Amino acid sequence: MRVIGIDLGSSTIKGGVLNAATGSIEHEQRAAFPPALPSLPRGHFEVAPPDVLRAADAVLDALLGACPDAQAVMLCSQMHSAILTDERGRALTNLMTWQDQRANAADASGVPYVKALLNHIGAEWRCALGNDVWAARPVAMLNWMARNGVLPAHAYFCALPDFVGAHWCGAPVATDRTHAAASGMYDVERDEWHRKVADRLGLGALALPSVVTETAIIGRFVRKGHTLDLLAPISDQQCALLGAGLLPGQLSINVSTGSQVAVLSAARVFGAFQTRPYVGDGWLNTLIHLPAGRSLNALVRLLSELAWAEGISLAHAWRTIEQAAGATHETDLDIDLSFYAGALGDRGTISNLREDNLSVGHLFRAAFAQMARNYHDAARVLDPTGSWRSVLLSGGLVRQSPTLQAEIAEAFGCAVQLAPGGEDALEGMLRLLKRQ
Repeated sequence: MRVIGIDLGSSTIKGGVLNAATGSIEHEQRAAFPPALPSLPRGHFEVAPPDVLRAADAVLDALLGACPDAQAVMLCSQMHSAILTDERGRALTNLMTWQDQRANAADASGVPYVKALLNHIGAEWRCALGNDVWAARPVAMLNWMARNGVLPAHAYFCALPDFVGAHWCGAPVATDRTHAAASGMYDVERDEWHRKVADRLGLGALALPSVVTETAIIGRFVRKGHTLDLLAPISDQQCALLGAGLLPGQLSINVSTGSQVAVLSAARVFGAFQTRPYVGDGWLNTLIHLPAGRSLNALVRLLSELAWAEGISLAHAWRTIEQAAGATHETDLDIDLSFYAGALGDRGTISNLREDNLSVGHLFRAAFAQMARNYHDAARVLDPTGSWRSVLLSGGLVRQSPTLQAEIAEAFGCAVQLAPGGEDALEGMLRLLKRQ
């Protein structure tokens, strides 16, 4: 059986034909994920639903043209998205993604919406939700809508892949545990929707999808004369880690726009980290939103500003940065990369500057060293005993930087393995199919 796999990423929609018999990914296709709508209120990040559907349709149709005998479609998707629809899957709101920060704004009493939400649900329920309630979660966005009187009545809650699936099938269909948990309304302790949280936050009237295991058939539709089964979706973090080949006893460090540190667990374990469903019956203990590419890009923009002002484009900025950092074997410059709101705060610093260490090499060597320390500290939160046998590195940024790899290896003092290159999410979907 050949299945069309489509990864609904934050910047790109990537697809390919997943051939479980040969273990290969064929006929890869890409389309840009639509940009956010302009002129939105501060902190809002919304995407027009028709733009999303056109892009997803374009990738699907191209793959159907290349593989007319495909029998099913499977979706992987960016986490923490929300859109409300009617009973036929037609959008009642724009798509809100994980980049939406409206819940960080203050309400009429001066308290941030997300802080009021956390106070309202309490520590026990927050634990049951996997300790995974942040401003950039559907539960926080929807609670903001309810408190501001703009939550549509009689609406169906959909994550991004649920909405695309509803478009193809003509009605909202089921979702999987990874997307349900990513909503902030799912009780990971009992493996069911946390109806009491929804009720308390004014979301009790929302229709919530049934939750099934990954690769279950949740719908059937006809596209361009082809009859296709729709398989249950899976979230991008879990799918990419499966594709990268994460094994029990390994520590995962993924470095891209942001960073995540994670370990697999056979049982549900709760702590000062996020507890998320993994594939099969497994669980993923993870710490997320650690500073990485987004913060480094802020430094690159600063260093490039004068060149840009004079109309000069830096063709190989990252290559130059890597060479300079690699040639700087040590530095006493200090940097905190928390330039954006995340797990380590929302204020960064650069300190201990002197004339002799104020250079690109010292700046990025210090940044890479701090990232490695952050990962080590996070790993000790996940597993204080440090029982991991090796560290698996994945993500485009760490693949480009041997210097960052070296800093991580020094911080951990154990074997560091670089995940195979390629499309981890598509590879993860292929591995899921091969398990069936």
